[in-house]
Amino acid sequence: MNQTTEHTESMEPAAWRSRLYSAAKRFGLTVAAIVGASMLFDVVSVVLLGIASPAAHWGARALQSISLQAFLWNPLPLAAAAWGFLRPRRYPRKPPLGNRVLVVGWAAVVLVAFALSVLAGYLLVLGTDRSFSGDRFTPEARAFCERKLHLVPGADWRPAGLRVQSWQDSMAQAKFVTDETDLARLFDTNAVDLSGIVPGGTATNIRPIGRGGPRWWTPPDAPLQAGKLAFRDPEEAARANCEVAVHALPDGSRALYVFWFTD
Repeated sequence: MNQTTEHTESMEPAAWRSRLYSAAKRFGLTVAAIVGASMLFDVVSVVLLGIASPAAHWGARALQSISLQAFLWNPLPLAAAAWGFLRPRRYPRKPPLGNRVLVVGWAAVVLVAFALSVLAGYLLVLGTDRSFSGDRFTPEARAFCERKLHLVPGADWRPAGLRVQSWQDSMAQAKFVTDETDLARLFDTNAVDLSGIVPGGTATNIRPIGRGGPRWWTPPDAPLQAGKLAFRDPEEAARANCEVAVHALPDGSRALYVFWFTD
């Protein structure tokens, strides 16, 4: 009787586990959950955009931003993969070959798709990055400054440089030299409110940007005036932001830095 029992136990399949399989499976399941949540956020944001309310539109933009960031840079898939590798699940028997191929194939597709999306985004950003130095300021660049930054045409703002990027959101860095001390003579006060730009104020985005930035973008730490410019048009104010800083130059003129971006 004992020999029969021992023989039966020895014929049962041994427990099976694989670090790579567990890592791939947990990685793939986590990505699938994130994709589902991202799609749900997108649906809700579309519904909110259909509601005529500034709060609803703000909520829609917030959900869209969360959806994109969670999809692209969420650390949970990597954490799940690490968990699966370090603590692999123990299966009563080895999963069928089809299941293993499906799990590993899904994880590989996700990794390849992510790599291709990052590459495509990088190339897209490069393709939409336009820079204009002061001596190569085009009519197009000047029109952009007048239209988006609301600088007064013909006022004393001498271009030193402009950099514009457009992808999901848009961003612009601009620098001008001026002898004007009154910002109200440089900006169209019918379109913008300058009350947020005060002596010794702060503009968090106006700071040196290192080797990757344009050579003309060199704001020092202590501005004469700085702050956030406010748009008077409610629709523009809902999507655009603008920071301004004024710095003294050795020759007595002033450098005007503007950082504009959309949500």
